[in-house]
Parts: sequence; C-alpha cells; structure tokens
Amino acid sequence: MLARSPKSQPVLRTSDASEPATPEAEPAEPRPVREREIYNPEPPVQGAPPEVRYLKGTLVNINCTEDSAVLTIKQDRKASEPVRVVHLKVRSLAQLIVLDPIGSGKKIDCGEADIPVGINYRVEPQGDAISGVVMTVELYPPKR
Repeated sequence: MLARSPKSQPVLRTSDASEPATPEAEPAEPRPVREREIYNPEPPVQGAPPEVRYLKGTLVNINCTEDSAVLTIKQDRKASEPVRVVHLKVRSLAQLIVLDPIGSGKKIDCGEADIPVGINYRVEPQGDAISGVVMTVELYPPKR
C-alpha cells in the first residue's frame, strides 16, 4: 500500500534574480514562510452554513410591511465607542422565536420600542441597510 503525503497549502512564490534557479528537494519539516511567499487560501466551500452572529442592545423600532419586518437595534457599546445601529430583517413576526427568560411579558409588535434584547442572526446582507436575518430574540431586564 502506498502512503499518501499530507496535502500542503498552495503557496505562490515570487522569483528573485539574486537566487540561482536550482531545484529543491522536498524538506522533511515545513520551512518558515518568508516575506516573498504569498499565501493563497482555498476558496470557500459552496453550500457551507451561513455565518451566525450575536448582538446585544436595545430594540428601538420595528418597521412592519405586509409580509416581513425590519428590527432596528441600537447595539450596546463601551462609552468610548460610537453608537452603532443595526437593521435586521424578520421574515414573519408571527413565526419569530422570542425567548423571555425573565418573564417580562413584553411583546414584539410593530412601531417604536425600548426593549433590551439579545439577537441571534444570520449574516445575509440585503442592500445597504439590512445586515442579516433574525433567528431568535431574547428579552433582557432593563439596566439599572
């Protein structure tokens, strides 16, 4: 049975006029990457699962249309960082998974809101404004 050698990452090498063009034998140990070598990574696999992110902040508005809604969340940041507003799409408010571990009884409904939330969403940019699609919304107690 023939032993297979492990696959190595593709590396693009640039030639340097100061080095002689001599064939090199395959080293037993991988040599360190020199500055002239450029790493050429494999392309992403098609059909790979989408990236999922977590966002914690305050739900400030729910803009509803006939078949979907857009949640506007003001993301929690440190005092030294600027406030970031994120817009996420919801395919259906009726099918939105809302977790309420504190038993607040608050409802996610169209219009203005002021609800501390944690949101899991899939990164699926849709135009300039929409960053992704909401998977779950978790309600948090207000900060004191």
